[in-house]
Amino acid sequence: MPTVYLTSNPSISASCPPLKPRQQEVSKAYFAKREEDAQYKTTVKNHTTKTGETLSKIAKKYNVKTKDVKRTKTTKYLQVGEIVKITTKEKTGVKVKFTKLDKATVGENVYIVVETLHLEEQIVLLNIIQGQEDVLAKKDELVTVQQNEQDVTLIKTKVGNYCEERDVINKDEFVNWAIVKVKLEPKAEEKQKKWTDGLECSGEKKALLYLLVDVHSENSIPNFKSQYVLYKGFKSGKDNSKIPNHFLNEDEAWFELNKKQEAPWMKFAMKEYNTYSNIQENTSPLKEKIEKYFDTTNAKTGKYTSPWCGAFVNWCFEQTKDYKGTNSGLTALAFDWGIEGNKKAKKSKHKPDGWKNGEECKAFYGAVIVLNYSHVAFIVGKNSKTNKYVYIGGNQGGSSSGTQKIQYGSVKMGNEFMIMKPKKYIVSKKEEQLKEYSIDKDGSYNTTR
Repeated sequence: MPTVYLTSNPSISASCPPLKPRQQEVSKAYFAKREEDAQYKTTVKNHTTKTGETLSKIAKKYNVKTKDVKRTKTTKYLQVGEIVKITTKEKTGVKVKFTKLDKATVGENVYIVVETLHLEEQIVLLNIIQGQEDVLAKKDELVTVQQNEQDVTLIKTKVGNYCEERDVINKDEFVNWAIVKVKLEPKAEEKQKKWTDGLECSGEKKALLYLLVDVHSENSIPNFKSQYVLYKGFKSGKDNSKIPNHFLNEDEAWFELNKKQEAPWMKFAMKEYNTYSNIQENTSPLKEKIEKYFDTTNAKTGKYTSPWCGAFVNWCFEQTKDYKGTNSGLTALAFDWGIEGNKKAKKSKHKPDGWKNGEECKAFYGAVIVLNYSHVAFIVGKNSKTNKYVYIGGNQGGSSSGTQKIQYGSVKMGNEFMIMKPKKYIVSKKEEQLKEYSIDKDGSYNTTR
């Protein structure tokens, strides 16, 4: 950082106001999540209809939906030479915002945001520090996380670095911010084990963390004084220099890192199984509970006489805190639990859009398994002897109305349509290690409706 020397000049002092120094400042530092809002430019094009063309063919040509192709004549049929209006949307970029997080789960990707003033392009050094008690590290010692897939305790970034992202259209909002992405988990297995053991021994299964921000060590201010940079944080008892550059370590503002739990929706699925597994769908109290399953879906008047596998899956998600509303589509339909725009959904009578907030994944305990004959359930394990996935779900056990239950099923590995999970859910290695079952039930169309 350059040193500026000011000298007195009597010839200009009368005409110039006194110079006011710009106070360099670190205002805030916190963990955050990034949210994107895609921005589009809408244009309308004219197309002259040619022989053999239909509205759907024209839509396919321009890569739009049929509803985006509008006729200009009122005749019953599309005519050769007729001008049609085609509405297209072109993505122009994304508008980004960073929302402060008070807590997260081990394995999540989050951002650290440092808000500053008059420190453009300056280097920022960051440490994540264990607070209050020994969990991930000794109290007030450095915590290891991942930056660019490398284990680090010293996180390095730069003020204004986010302005270099080409697709972000509101980048000027971040010119005074230093923003860096980290994964809240070490890469090395021995360090992961240390985290797991520490969280397990912690009474509340969580670690309380805070941040140390340093903009003077790398910026030519070795003999730091508070007038050089104003830190609006707090002091630490272990910091001999007494610089208030610690954030989130006062007034119960800790950042809370929680132990990763197994797929939270599964405790509700298993509870339903334990409660109703021996009851057929046409018998109380299961038949009334099935109506509750449908109440969480688009088909709120559904009863046990309708296929209810999708309603059961959706109900389980709706009971959770973090995955409530994960699928906003036609959730009573099995193929709506496949990836957005999947071919089975497109061919379905009701035309579900698919799971916009879901993504395909490897099998794990709690994964959503969609079968080719329009059935959906949760994977719980495997039968290695028969090379099958074992799943649990509703609307299983027989093809005739009234005989269905909540029970286990199985299907040959590779014969499923899709295996899915919520996009934001981080799968642990433990969940990927599927439990062995001896279950070898028929997983064909004959076991459902």
